[in-house]
Parts: sequence; structure tokens; C-alpha cells
Amino acid sequence: GDGDCGTTLAGAASALLRQLGQEGQEGGGLALHCPAAAVQQVARCVRSAVGGSSGALYDILLTGAARRLKAGPLYDTTPQDWADALSAGLAAVQKYGRADRGCRTMLDALLPARDALVASLQAGADAATAAAAAAAAAEAGAAATRGMAAAAGRSSYVPAAVLSEVE
Repeated sequence: GDGDCGTTLAGAASALLRQLGQEGQEGGGLALHCPAAAVQQVARCVRSAVGGSSGALYDILLTGAARRLKAGPLYDTTPQDWADALSAGLAAVQKYGRADRGCRTMLDALLPARDALVASLQAGADAATAAAAAAAAAEAGAAATRGMAAAAGRSSYVPAAVLSEVE
């Protein structure tokens, strides 16, 4: 994107930590026993903490994922269910954000992460190994955007030469 993703995600993480710290209070905490409800709560928290188009896109991602998850308990949710939820959330971002891989957006990191997660699970990897593969793919996808001309989002208004200097 335009180089502010880390700041944006740090703000979202701080809001989530505050929400978790309110466990036991009216309206506080997260429904960690139910993945669909917890992800929907995370979406609401991120929506209120992150402004601009990023906030809306993370909300779309998380809401799409929450809708794909079953309303059952955590112990009934498999790693494949999480991968399917991520796929659903990313499809929603692609639809409403009108972007895809190669547009210099969050999708350049998240789509390879999803692909690595799915491939690892299909190969029989456990959840932790699949998550590590997804994280590595996300890092590689993000790094590949350095110097890439943006085709969507705010960064499409900034010259690629300037964006290549953003750390």
C-alpha cells in the first residue's frame, strides 16, 4: 500500500488488547468460545479503531470470514474451517475493494498467505506448521510489493519510485 499498514495494524491491535482487557465487564472481552462470534466482535473492534479505507476493508475481510465460520464451539472448528473463512473474507475484499494480487494492496500479502495455508493443510501439515507457512508467504508477498506500481487504493496516487523507499 502506501506505507502506513504497520501503524494501522498497531492501532487495531491496541484496540483489541483493550477489548480483551475488559473481560468480565459489560460488553467487554471476546466470545473466544465461539469463533464466528469472536471474529465478528474483532470486526466491530477494528471497524471502530481503524479509519479510512483500511478500516472498511479489514471489516469486510473479518465479517466475510465470520459469516463462513460455523456458529458452534471452538473445539468443533478445524484448521480447514479457518482457511475457508479466510478465503471467504478475501473474496469479499476482492469484490468490494475491486483489487487483486499485483495491485499493491493488502491482497498481495494475504492471498499468498491463504494459498500457503490451504496448500499446507492439504499436504497434511498441522495447524501451527500451516500458520507458519502462511506467515512466511505473507511476508514474501508484502516484500514483493516494494517498487511495484499500485493499481488500487490510495497508493495508486503515489509514484512507485517514492513507494520503493518506504520501509
